[in-house]
Amino acid sequence: MISREKVLVAIPVYDYKLDLRCVEGLFSCLPYYHRPIFWSGMSNIALARNQIAHTFVEGLTSYEWLMMIDSDTGFTVEDWQLLWEGEEQIVVAEYARKAIGEKPVQFGLGFTRVHRSVFEKMKELKQDDGSEKLGRFYHKGQMMVDYFPNGAIQSGRWIGEDQGFFMWAAYTESSVRIETRTKLKHIGRFEYGYPDQIPGFTMVEEESPQ
Repeated sequence: MISREKVLVAIPVYDYKLDLRCVEGLFSCLPYYHRPIFWSGMSNIALARNQIAHTFVEGLTSYEWLMMIDSDTGFTVEDWQLLWEGEEQIVVAEYARKAIGEKPVQFGLGFTRVHRSVFEKMKELKQDDGSEKLGRFYHKGQMMVDYFPNGAIQSGRWIGEDQGFFMWAAYTESSVRIETRTKLKHIGRFEYGYPDQIPGFTMVEEESPQ
């Protein structure tokens, strides 16, 4: 069991709102982490995640693990325990998309734990000419590493910040496990559930036809 003093939970919350299912999960899992940080008021999710990672790597250096949870993710103690089994450096849980019948998100950051060493290895990656592989940028007077690139890339694809993170993580050869036994809720119009993606409830009951 990982010491709770070594685990930092980080949640980006662009509109200052946490879903109740996420709050319930945080309370139920209090014995397993030291503290949560909430990065609020940032509409650019990639920038929010980069600021969280920067704070974790450069500022809160007493922590070994960063547990990333999205504000619209519902989870339980059982989900947490399943994610924290094993000794992999990255463990990511599958979760439902907000569309019934579609394949789940497999490499998303809604419920993912990452060891500090992964970020440290990413930061040190070099191009063939010796230059830094990951981009750097200034934000509020601080130099930050772009661990979560998003947008158009040279191959002609558009990637999200979660895809960008796992793209760089692959270069570090860190151990990765995809956890499929969790039963996370992705909160939207419904509680989209994995693995069956059946809504848990609706706010407005539809009237049955007469």
